[in-house]
Amino acid sequence: MKTSFILILSVALFFGCKSGNSNMNSDSTDMGVTENNSANDTWDQDKIKEFVDEASAGSMLEVELGKIAQRKALDQQVKDFGKLMEKDHSDAGDKLKTAVQGLGLTIPASLDKEHQDKITDLNKKTGKDFDKDYIDKMVQDHKDDVDDFEEAQKNLPSGDLKTWVDNTLPVLRQHLIQAETIQDALKNQK
Repeated sequence: MKTSFILILSVALFFGCKSGNSNMNSDSTDMGVTENNSANDTWDQDKIKEFVDEASAGSMLEVELGKIAQRKALDQQVKDFGKLMEKDHSDAGDKLKTAVQGLGLTIPASLDKEHQDKITDLNKKTGKDFDKDYIDKMVQDHKDDVDDFEEAQKNLPSGDLKTWVDNTLPVLRQHLIQAETIQDALKNQK
């Protein structure tokens, strides 16, 4: 009987504390402390299109640079990373096309001049210069991508595109770690 009383009292205290916490949160909000309410920060259609266009261009660029790295890199780690970029970013690009269908958005079919120029510039490099420049670009691109995807994760409304971002972000973080590891290894080869 005593155990039952303690159990009932514990449950009552638990639920009492939970309702007290929700009151506390609303009081905190009233005092100027705001919660991260993504509904208030949700991107409009133009911002979503801008993100989609950049994510698509970024994936296409990674695929093309990955193909070049597989052909031109001296270091096997760089070649392997290029192969990974081609595979993962092709997959991400395909999934992005599906994710935006319900939004009435289309994915650009080709790279714009800015992204095409990056391919042209890197393609001029050879040997160790190519390896270093490619990996440096991969580190910087993936840092930028992680930042952009984290912002998108906070600001996109629920749906297929947000799910795509949620699933793609961990892959981009892993790519960044791998690129930084290769970058460090290349620096140590000097």
